[in-house]
Amino acid sequence: MTDKKYKLLFIDDDTFISDMYALKFGNAGHNLVVASSVDEALDKLREGNDYDAIATDLIMPGKDGFQFLEQAKMENLLGDSVIIVLSNQDEPEVKTKFKELGAVEHIVKAHALPNEVLKLTIDAIEKYHKK
Repeated sequence: MTDKKYKLLFIDDDTFISDMYALKFGNAGHNLVVASSVDEALDKLREGNDYDAIATDLIMPGKDGFQFLEQAKMENLLGDSVIIVLSNQDEPEVKTKFKELGAVEHIVKAHALPNEVLKLTIDAIEKYHKK
């Protein structure tokens, strides 16, 4: 991991999880913008915000992470953002679907400590970001 600081969009309906990662990434010097729903995340992207990475949960009330990725791709909102799935969903068909939608990393929340999530996220940005 380098010392470069990144801007990330984090989509999760669980405020405890979002707050924990906002603190973890913020303490490491990164700017983590939180959206608690797909619609809120899409609005942030439509405002023209540019993110080095977008991390999304898959299972959320209303629209899910798959619908977020589908809509964001359809509207060409993802730009050069590295897409990361941060979810407890780990079935092969789920992995196939989110990879088809452009995700490059999958982190199983239940198996990764916050420090690991931070490292895996930054590693993915540094490996896949086009800027």
